[in-house]
Amino acid sequence: MNRTSRVTSVFGRIRQLLADLLGLFAMPEPPKYFLTGRQEYSLRLAIEQQLGPDPFLLGCFSCVDGAGASTVSKEIAHLLGASRSGDVALLSPVWSDMSEGTAVDRRQCVQDFLRGDASLEEIAYPSEDRAFFQIDDRGRGSMDVHTASRLEALAGELRERFAAVVIDLPPMEPHPDTLLYSRYTDGMIMVLESEVDRWESAQSAKQAVESSGGKLIGAVINKRRQYVPQWLYRVL
Repeated sequence: MNRTSRVTSVFGRIRQLLADLLGLFAMPEPPKYFLTGRQEYSLRLAIEQQLGPDPFLLGCFSCVDGAGASTVSKEIAHLLGASRSGDVALLSPVWSDMSEGTAVDRRQCVQDFLRGDASLEEIAYPSEDRAFFQIDDRGRGSMDVHTASRLEALAGELRERFAAVVIDLPPMEPHPDTLLYSRYTDGMIMVLESEVDRWESAQSAKQAVESSGGKLIGAVINKRRQYVPQWLYRVL
């Protein structure tokens, strides 16, 4: 090893030691719930590479409740709404304010479509900022055999109407509907809560999705704490 290599190696060890020390003694920054510009670009690129330019249905789920899958789903819908040439929809039980001010008890939802009481156009409402369409999926836990059989028809109409659809799915463990939906999607993204979700749970969820006919295309680690300030990361 020449002198330059030795100096580089020693400097690298010093940097690592400094980072480790700061990680031990520094107070962690608040959890990050939203994607940075670089993360948005990386996520959009990964989705495009995996699913291509054709219309697709993208499921978003977590292993357990509280990981932030609904927040990530909405972020992805915004991201796709800004990058896709056609309309984008977010299918979710978590409802944002709408520009048209439709009352909660009057708007129609996915269950109405599955029962044959409403068309796709009747259950899709523009979001407040009109970045995407919202489709209310409340009451999905009450799905019976007949309504479950209509999911394939819903998936087909969604692909015909929208350039991309993000489906905010419930946590895997207590909700079997996630696996039911996964077989009709073109890809699934798993949302993991940093320092909470275990590797074994993520691996089990991945196997369950694939066994049900779904395809896991990636994962988002949410609520990650930064133990070293961003400016110091850039220096190191």
